[in-house]
Amino acid sequence: MLISPHAELEDVTTLADLGKYMFEWATSVDLPVASAVIARFSGSRIKYTPLHNLDAKLDALTSTQRVRDRDPVMHRARDSAIPLVWDSNTYAGSGCGDIYEDLQASGVRSGVIAACHMPGGGRFALRLDGASPQQREPLRIAADVALLAAFVCDAAVRILSEEDRKRLTSTGLTPRESELLRWTALGKTAWEIAVIVGLSRSTVAKHLDSAARKLGCTSRREAALLAQHSGLIQLQ
Repeated sequence: MLISPHAELEDVTTLADLGKYMFEWATSVDLPVASAVIARFSGSRIKYTPLHNLDAKLDALTSTQRVRDRDPVMHRARDSAIPLVWDSNTYAGSGCGDIYEDLQASGVRSGVIAACHMPGGGRFALRLDGASPQQREPLRIAADVALLAAFVCDAAVRILSEEDRKRLTSTGLTPRESELLRWTALGKTAWEIAVIVGLSRSTVAKHLDSAARKLGCTSRREAALLAQHSGLIQLQ
């Protein structure tokens, strides 16, 4: 049995319930404004899934190009897995005092951000903010938020992967299409696959193109990667 303050997340099966847990925990540590972004690979593309309780004003502010390009807290989540406890000095020291003033006007004055790498690629970031200066010892709150981020990330990957698997299973891939996608994921060309399975190259190409259309992909390689990441095919 996993012993952890967040072990109950192992039983969470929806993003709504995951968000509810995250928001309640954030409120319990006086950082009630919570936002998470899950960036994961879908084939060869990156798919972003947000999870937050931001009000309309704060959501609009953090979505602007100015904030996305300059916010030092967001940059930290992109560039490092080390959690950051931030306040006005974080923004002033980066020449972004104007952004902090906008955050303050929205009721946010300090917070913590933590990021982690996701299994199979991708990145997860969790940001918890509050209206008052953080009273807890910085190292302690940073460690607590980093631990929460790891558990929320793990739960989010599991939930989203299961949603993908169910959605893609319903696309009706044939056994032959799955087989050829597997060979493609292993790096084989259409000509090499044709030799391996005893079909013509044109027939292999036809099956792979059909599979790509069913999975909503623009290329055979993307379809193979998506099928692999979602568990539709196994390389072992």
